[in-house]
Amino acid sequence: MVKWLLRDPDREQDLGQAQDIMDNVGAGRAELIEPVHWLIEVAGVISRLSPQTVADDLILLHQIEPGPFSPPPPSLHHSVM
Repeated sequence: MVKWLLRDPDREQDLGQAQDIMDNVGAGRAELIEPVHWLIEVAGVISRLSPQTVADDLILLHQIEPGPFSPPPPSLHHSVM
């Protein structure tokens, strides 16, 4: 998830593969299956690596609907930031 948001080859490797996965998810050819706390963990990483974009990144991430688990409510996001 962090790769999709940062898109920085100096920080993240395999950006092409990460984009391919996101394209497949977006097209319905693949499904994300994440633990219930995935959004909070990703928000914590993004808030450290890219604090200037974390609010917009959380909005984008909240639109992703992983497999059988539901993301936590937005009220929990503030505890990470």
